[in-house]
Amino acid sequence: MKTLVTVQARMDSTRFPNKVMLPINGVPLIELLLHRLSLAKLIDHILVATSTSTATCDKQLPAHVRSLGYEVFEGSENNVLDRFYEAAQPHRPNTVVRITGDCPLEDPELVGAIIAPFAPRHVDYLCNRNLPTFPDGLDTEVFTHSALETGRTSGPRSR
Repeated sequence: MKTLVTVQARMDSTRFPNKVMLPINGVPLIELLLHRLSLAKLIDHILVATSTSTATCDKQLPAHVRSLGYEVFEGSENNVLDRFYEAAQPHRPNTVVRITGDCPLEDPELVGAIIAPFAPRHVDYLCNRNLPTFPDGLDTEVFTHSALETGRTSGPRSR
């Protein structure tokens, strides 16, 4: 089984612009998150999916992520589902894990604990947020690549 973690991140948030690049103790938030995710078990590949926005600030994010050795996919600015699908396509994973890029305290053990029961349960989607039992910032969603593909062709077309 190939498991791809896709970190959803962008710089053009209207509520808190540039937050994923803001430093925490001198280290950009996205860097802290990627480091923590790299410690999680059962992950084969991590990439950051961002938008194709032409804003100058939006070019900082991909450049920094690539400098850390992680892959970046730049896709649709308005259709996040399509961005996720297109980012996953070259990897053809069995399992996709969605993490939001503004959660630097994501727990690598929790991520692994959510991935572990996914395949044996033979489900298309598993998360820890349908009944919110974890604090904000620890949300983890796991789904099959085929569910992502189905959602892309039948789901909503905007963010």
